[in-house]
Amino acid sequence: MKQIKIKLLLLLLIVILFGCSSNDQVDLFEWDGSFVGDNSAVINLANQLMHHDKMESVALQTTKEPYGIQLVYSNIEANQLEDEYRKTVLYNATYIFTLIDNAELLTFQFDEKTYTLEKTELEKWYGQDLDSFEEEEALHQLLESTLANEEKIIDFFENSLHE
Repeated sequence: MKQIKIKLLLLLLIVILFGCSSNDQVDLFEWDGSFVGDNSAVINLANQLMHHDKMESVALQTTKEPYGIQLVYSNIEANQLEDEYRKTVLYNATYIFTLIDNAELLTFQFDEKTYTLEKTELEKWYGQDLDSFEEEEALHQLLESTLANEEKIIDFFENSLHE
């Protein structure tokens, strides 16, 4: 009887340790080096980014340069909707331009607003080449510090981006 209790206790401990330590977080750099023409890579990456659950469609521009991606979102809810759109654009564009090698142009279409930006505009605003990032942690730190600076975000959308 005592051995059964010990075995059950060990089994329970194993289940708790391994069952609760599952890591559902995806390494976004898995798609590093992908191309706009790789439909699967683009969609899988987009499905991991901000407001992926509100993404209606993805369209790829692969017939002529600049190669680009259009992402259409609907029904995003937030107190400050335009601020949420802008943060989504910056976050998602930063990852896409960093990981999809030949992505040069992105269009984000929301219910009542559309933003189009070029990779060079975003790199100029950040003051660094997005292709230089080799690990997610460094890119995440850049995004975290940038998205916390409301004035910098406003500056980008008022002075760098053509809405």
